[in-house]
Formats: sequence, C-alpha cells, structure tokens
Amino acid sequence: MYAVSATVQVVQAYLKGCEAQVSIAAVNAQEQVVLAGEGMVLDAIIQTLQQQGIRSKALVVSHAFHSPLMRLFGKRLLRFVSKFPIAAARCRLFPVKLAS
Repeated sequence: MYAVSATVQVVQAYLKGCEAQVSIAAVNAQEQVVLAGEGMVLDAIIQTLQQQGIRSKALVVSHAFHSPLMRLFGKRLLRFVSKFPIAAARCRLFPVKLAS
C-alpha cells in the first residue's frame, strides 16, 4: 500500500487499465489517497507517479485489506464460514475494562 499526495482524479488517471489489480483503498484528504493492489503493477504506477513529481510513501501493513486481490479471499472466507450454523451464544461473556 502507498500513500500518494494527489487528488482522486489525478490518481484515477494513472489507474486506467489496471483497476483489477490496483485500487484506491482510501481517501484521507483532498490530496491524500491510499493505493493498494498487486505488487508489481502497484510499483509501476508509483514509479510513474514519482516521475511526474507526485510524492508517495510506502505504508507498512500486514495485509492490504482494501486491495482488489482480497476479493478472492473474501469469497473463500464466506464459503468457509457458511458451513457453521448461526445460533445464539451458549455462554455469557463479561467485558473487562483494563486500567490505563
């Protein structure tokens, strides 16, 4: 994932033809967009943006949940959890407030 210092409209122009591999994951401000997606395609887009003078920064994340690549995982997860019946909890849960 990358934070890009540009508007959504500017970034979308660079994503043309790559929407299946890279997407806008978040819009944090008018000129602060986050991109997520397939590594090589995302890297190529970032390199092009940088060549145009558009700043970007790689974000350290464990998973790019906003990436188009997660769609396949979401479908697999839905198939997996659909095997389990939905029912009311059989035990009571008590919330615990931790001291700060």
